[in-house]
Amino acid sequence: MERSLPTGYRLCAVCLQAYKGSHSCKAGVPKGVSARNPVAYIGVPGRTALDIVKMDMKPDDCMSSTERRFLAEMLAGMDARFEAVTFKLANGHRYTPDFVVVENGNIAKCCEVKGSYKLHSQGRSRMAFDQARVEYPGIRWIWATWEGKGKGWSVEE
Repeated sequence: MERSLPTGYRLCAVCLQAYKGSHSCKAGVPKGVSARNPVAYIGVPGRTALDIVKMDMKPDDCMSSTERRFLAEMLAGMDARFEAVTFKLANGHRYTPDFVVVENGNIAKCCEVKGSYKLHSQGRSRMAFDQARVEYPGIRWIWATWEGKGKGWSVEE
């Protein structure tokens, strides 16, 4: 039995979100892709453009000093984009890695950057990172932690 939307709600054909009134979809998926026409898009077998709900890059002034350091030291010379992609996970959550590195038009690796100070949100962030790693196996996943001056980066792949 198919469930219907509540009275007055519509379903966006691109981002698949229910909305009431006007809806400005910011999914950013390529033209012609919709719920009725999903196409392979991100270079990962079995995944489609609908699995990614956002494809835009935040301005550099949104970066923390740790993220700026990682970009300069570890991603120099690469096509690295800051918070450019949000992945829709099977559990209904969404995950946005700090950096996405694009090679030949496909997502080659995703990097999550953390400072040495452990915030309370780091556990949730790690859980979403690990879930995305399982669901998108065709991408290299990197968890990088700044250990401090003299110690440098701790990088997990």
